[in-house]
Amino acid sequence: MAEEQNEDIEALPISEKVDTVPGGDVKVDIPPEGGVAGWLVVLGCSLCLFTTFGFLNASILCVFSLCMTSLATKYYQIILAQGIGFGLGAGGIFATGVVCVGQWFVKNHRGLAVGIVVSGSSLGGVIFPFFVNKVVQSVGFDGAVRYTALFVGTLLVIACFLVKARFPGKKWDTESKWVDFALFKDKSFTLYTIGAYFVMWGLWSPFDYLSTMAVETSGFSPDLALYLISIINASSIVGRVVPGWIADHFGYFNIIILVSGMTGISVLALWIPFDYHPSHVGLIVFSLVFGFVSGGFVTLMMPCVARSGELKNLGQRFGTFQVVLSLSVLTSLPIQGAILTREGSFLGLQLFAAVSMILGTIFIVAARIEIAGPSLTKKI
Repeated sequence: MAEEQNEDIEALPISEKVDTVPGGDVKVDIPPEGGVAGWLVVLGCSLCLFTTFGFLNASILCVFSLCMTSLATKYYQIILAQGIGFGLGAGGIFATGVVCVGQWFVKNHRGLAVGIVVSGSSLGGVIFPFFVNKVVQSVGFDGAVRYTALFVGTLLVIACFLVKARFPGKKWDTESKWVDFALFKDKSFTLYTIGAYFVMWGLWSPFDYLSTMAVETSGFSPDLALYLISIINASSIVGRVVPGWIADHFGYFNIIILVSGMTGISVLALWIPFDYHPSHVGLIVFSLVFGFVSGGFVTLMMPCVARSGELKNLGQRFGTFQVVLSLSVLTSLPIQGAILTREGSFLGLQLFAAVSMILGTIFIVAARIEIAGPSLTKKI
């Protein structure tokens, strides 16, 4: 019985292991599945990702950086304020929000809760382009940035009151590693990280180049082309919630393989053909499909990290994983831009994105096989 209990305990996330008493028994405090407090945390974290500007203390840095951007008169000042300051503040959003929500939702609703949280960034992607565009026309760029800072600051104040940790904080461990590349000795984690790297290498291509392509090759007006990005983000709201809810029932790895594969296929089947046969409706359909499947991948990315290695080093695995993915995001758009400049058409960067995402899916499939074998019936 004791062995069975210990096995059950080891199956739980580290955050649920609270105390050890004499005799080897472990007291486990499992966060509630739902409840008012838990869903308020979901709302607060979703507001944080809606603003895409930071979390708790980082929010101050982000709002300050926006205000400084409004005062910038030289390019290096924009780099310091918006690039470095804003980037540092925003860097605390994703992992912190997901980890905090993960304390409140453990077994039945984690995928749904995380999906709702990360859908906040998609909702922000729908609203902010319209908001900033209209305000710039009314008060100019400097005034628009200040109004944005006020809007963001207000939402982050609300979020700070809503978001709280389920467990008390731990004493700072000066010897604890933030990033540990020794974790790549774990084959399943290595395969999954490589797969996610390749998927992210191509994932942002439509977000950055679809509007330009629509204007240059499909006869879109600049305003209508901008709406394509809002359509992607609007579809991504649903895509970040529904696949997460489905994954709670059928397994995170099983669903992420499906949506990541569809991201690459959608580029091949629904984006590239309109290089040769321009169609307003076609690009709108692609925006809807790609927004949904890419949103599903973003939602399930971190829960799959938790499934791809040992629980005792979960925090280091999160940090190491995100460091690797940051390199993917950092290099993907410059590479695609260089391809576009050299080729003079969008086909090259589209193929780069599609092949990267399909190749990444193959590595994620390999990671799933390493974890659970080739059986398709296992919930992983």
